[in-house]
Amino acid sequence: MAQCCTRIRKLNVRDTRQVSDGGLVEVAKNCPSLEWLNTSRSEMPFKITDVGLLSIAENCPLLRHLEVQGCDCVTDVGLTWLGRGCRCLVHLDIKNCSKVTNAGVRSISEGCHLLEFLDLTNIKRVTDVGVRHIAHHCTKIKRLNLSGLYLLTDGMKRDFGLEGLQALSVAAPDLTYLHLVGCFQVSKVAIQALAASGFVRRLEDLSLAGCVRLHEAAFINLAHNLGCLRNLNLAGCTEAVTDKMVEAVGKHCPLLEHIDLTECEGVGAHGVKSLVVHCRRMISMDFTGCNRLNDVAMLPFADATFKPGIETLVLVGCPGTSDYVRAPSPPWKNLCVYDYHCCACLFLYRLAHVGIGDTGLSWICDGVFDSLVLLNIKGNGMLRTKEAESHSPH
Repeated sequence: MAQCCTRIRKLNVRDTRQVSDGGLVEVAKNCPSLEWLNTSRSEMPFKITDVGLLSIAENCPLLRHLEVQGCDCVTDVGLTWLGRGCRCLVHLDIKNCSKVTNAGVRSISEGCHLLEFLDLTNIKRVTDVGVRHIAHHCTKIKRLNLSGLYLLTDGMKRDFGLEGLQALSVAAPDLTYLHLVGCFQVSKVAIQALAASGFVRRLEDLSLAGCVRLHEAAFINLAHNLGCLRNLNLAGCTEAVTDKMVEAVGKHCPLLEHIDLTECEGVGAHGVKSLVVHCRRMISMDFTGCNRLNDVAMLPFADATFKPGIETLVLVGCPGTSDYVRAPSPPWKNLCVYDYHCCACLFLYRLAHVGIGDTGLSWICDGVFDSLVLLNIKGNGMLRTKEAESHSPH
């Protein structure tokens, strides 16, 4: 193929098990105009090594997009060659390339100043030092994924300058996407640095899932500057996420569309109310395992004005008590279960195994169930069977 199709600019061999370094060498020799290459794999990670990257670096100087996700035999040596030969790289995904260290990240950063996307997920040997190199050399970076970098900390100020997230906060003005999933050492100092960064007001996607050392005051300060945020993931932060933090998100992030608060045990009614009242563009909300939620927390949904409409609300594992307050009868006559062809939006609610009963459900229905297509209340012992049956269209 490579010998006959010498004008190829885009090649996707993702999960093609038998493609190895030999194939990449032939492609590199015969396709000098190659601009886009994906060799990611989930099986046989040993097939692609530094040898293939060497050939690409020597023969494909126009390469802009490269994905080698899961190629476990790619090391710092291969990245060094890439940094020297592929200086036009804009997108680089080396997720799960576990042999890469700070040295490889430095080589790429120093050679590929045009990088806008970099995924270092689960490269556990990269530390604050590697992030410093990214901050100093990749000033055009827009999307950065540092998930699973367990050695990443708050960073510090040394004689020669800042390290880690502190360095990033002063040197990446265009950053709009930052994922720090599982970086459990990130805490107050790093969050304060992000709050004062040059890019914080441009951030659209932020994930701090698993960052169990979040500091309340620092995060609230950060939330004040997240006016462009659309996606926020705080899943698994347990008690580190409080109601006050969620309230701040609601008040200062009006463009928010997706929020994941799975296992955030400190979230309660006040936080939910703030999100429902202020974030009118919300599309999905995940409160799985938020065990402080009950019917009262669902009350704001009765007057919700989401536009164009919320699609997913997950309340699995919210064992709050219910039915100590009585609400007016919900407008069940407007419930649309089967005639989904006339629905402007698909509303999917998962209410399995929760403690929200008739009262809470009626408040939700008042506000956001006009175009319901599928309702799952399996295992919900708090709903009274006779009343539920009386509202069924059949």
